[in-house]
Amino acid sequence: MECSKCRSEAVVTQAYSGLSLCMRHLISDIESKAKKEIRKKGGLASAERIFLKGDDDFRLFALRIFLSSLFLKRTDIVFVADEAEATTVFSAETLDDAACGLL
Repeated sequence: MECSKCRSEAVVTQAYSGLSLCMRHLISDIESKAKKEIRKKGGLASAERIFLKGDDDFRLFALRIFLSSLFLKRTDIVFVADEAEATTVFSAETLDDAACGLL
């Protein structure tokens, strides 16, 4: 099966959109949706302190890597180990299995 965007080999077909996507376009799609959701919730202000909430270590690890790469150039944003110190909390439970496996 070919990617609907570039004709490379597809790794997934999205049931809701009908698009078949290669790894590059799947990652781009997930990043775009994550950025859109963050903007929809008001974005991240300067000096945000992020706490990652969840019980599944693998999901937390995947989310931390994803957010770290997303905010790589934002040196004012830090991750904290205590929820009481956080200004923003992200939940790893929002990651679906496909996104978690990919990340």
